[in-house]
Amino acid sequence: MEKLYTDKIIVVEGKYDAIKLHSIVNATIVCTDGFGIFKNKEKLELLRKLADKRGLIILTDGDSAGFMIRNYLGGSIPKDKITNVYIPDLYGKERRKDKPSAEGKLGVEGVPSDVIIKALKNAGVGESVCASKEPKRQIERMDLYEDGFIGGSGSKEKRTTLLRALGLPERLSVSGLLNIINILITYEEYRILKDMPPYVVTALSRLKENGFEAFVVGGCVRDSLMGKTPHDWDITTSARPEKILEVFSDFKTIPTGIKHGTISVIIDGEMVEITTYRIDGEYADNRHPDNVSFTKNIKEDLSRRDFTINAIAYSPGVGFVDCFGGVEDIKNKLIKSVGNPDERFNEDALRIMRAIRFSSVLSFSIEDETKKSILDNKELLLNVASERISVELIKLLCGENVTQILIEYRDVIGVIIPELIPCFDFDQKNKHHMFNIYDHIAHAVGCSPNVPEVRMALLLHDIGKPPCFTVDENGVGHFYGHGKVSEEISAPILKRLRFSSAFQETVLTLILNHDIDISPTKKIVKRRLSKFGEDNLRFLIAVQLGDSLAHVCNQFNPHDEFENVIELIDEIVNEGQAFTIGQLEISGNDIIALGIPKGPIIGKILEEILSLVVDEKLENNRNELLEKVQEIYSLEENNNGTEKA
Repeated sequence: MEKLYTDKIIVVEGKYDAIKLHSIVNATIVCTDGFGIFKNKEKLELLRKLADKRGLIILTDGDSAGFMIRNYLGGSIPKDKITNVYIPDLYGKERRKDKPSAEGKLGVEGVPSDVIIKALKNAGVGESVCASKEPKRQIERMDLYEDGFIGGSGSKEKRTTLLRALGLPERLSVSGLLNIINILITYEEYRILKDMPPYVVTALSRLKENGFEAFVVGGCVRDSLMGKTPHDWDITTSARPEKILEVFSDFKTIPTGIKHGTISVIIDGEMVEITTYRIDGEYADNRHPDNVSFTKNIKEDLSRRDFTINAIAYSPGVGFVDCFGGVEDIKNKLIKSVGNPDERFNEDALRIMRAIRFSSVLSFSIEDETKKSILDNKELLLNVASERISVELIKLLCGENVTQILIEYRDVIGVIIPELIPCFDFDQKNKHHMFNIYDHIAHAVGCSPNVPEVRMALLLHDIGKPPCFTVDENGVGHFYGHGKVSEEISAPILKRLRFSSAFQETVLTLILNHDIDISPTKKIVKRRLSKFGEDNLRFLIAVQLGDSLAHVCNQFNPHDEFENVIELIDEIVNEGQAFTIGQLEISGNDIIALGIPKGPIIGKILEEILSLVVDEKLENNRNELLEKVQEIYSLEENNNGTEKA
């Protein structure tokens, strides 16, 4: 017998009715547990949710008890969400029972299958299962296991959070949960809910319980849809700021940006920002709205956001609010402005950097109109604070798609670092370079490890080449001394972009020394460790590797040589070999104890001792070091005496 199919939820009284229905209908079936539904508010609420999502088919027994249950549900759930299906009065008893019911009528479990099918069809319910029906990704038991909802430590607590977010009974079994959530939510919604922390669920629930709309919005929704775990969860709500404070009066609240509708709430030790739906006023400074007005319309709030992928809101029970096609743009890996891109970038010029940063980090392409607007409006970046530019620049540089973005949007980079413009299209006239200077820089950045100091150094490492350019008698280009010139040009750039002093110092060291010899010999490596320190030497190797890989393709493979250097560093560090004064077996106090007077001579002696140890001409042994100190001091005294004579 061919099964019927229906999307609607079939409601029956007991488990034996459900068993009977499962044999003839492909559908989700929920039991009322007889009169138990009258006291089970959680199950009634669940039926309301299912009715709202799919609609209900009420198929209770034909006796008076069945009609009482049917009437109760009919009075509790909107009538347009209910389809009533009636079985005819047939008399007898079910096989599992010893005697007929009080009224003698057969219940659903006892009625012949063909009679039930006819009753369903007469009510316009059911169709044959159609192979062409578009399948959707189901949430499976393995998903629940892999995501920590079953079978692991803390799984019960995590499952409770999911049930609470969906407003489902906390005692729902795993099988029941799987059955219900595949009706209530899509797999895309599940991807958000599986990562949603309890404190976010609490915040959303509180707002909804008090009659307000509430959605998670922006980056957390985008990241979840991309399969990434969000780090920050932002909530937008129809509640005005003063109402947010009332709703969370028993929590610690911080009026982070109350003027713009933002309140930070501390829940279970975690902070979540909650912002009222708003409409931004004019942006006179190309960065911040002069004023904001609040609205109760989520679409108006989403329309002020930068890109479609960031203009998606989600709320359990409501689903996605995606007025601008952001979900589709995520699937298509596309960065696209919300509305008119010229308006968006004139409102906030930093969005230009954010667009190319997203493209670099996410490996998304930028939609044509948005791209054109970025290039047309690039000069607006001059109105943005350097600190904000530098944050976006570092994120961009650390993206997987950085090489393409640096080349494709070099004119934007040229606005924030105009000193790079002379590198554009500069032919190096050298067989060892297949790219012009700027393209070499872009490829070097992309070939290097994802470390901010390394990638920033590579962005600037050859910026001094154009003024150092010479051509020999064979027409070959050279750039003698360009490391020093690059450092000198880069210093004011890093200062202008307001990087920290430590960051500037590290990057400038890497730029100045990016061509220094680091041969894979213990003596050279120890000297370089002594000069730069372990961290900076590892950074310098990464810079040199990126630089080497961006020369002529397949000319040579530098990995092996650099790996040998790294192995030597590991060996020297792990064995505790001395390459700094602090690692010597003697200190300045030991030298003074020998009767040598305090003064610059102490530091000078220690440096000479370290040099001998690094060059392996002297063991790092206390007695030997002290003997050498006396020898050095005696020589120093003799030299001073000779000079005085």
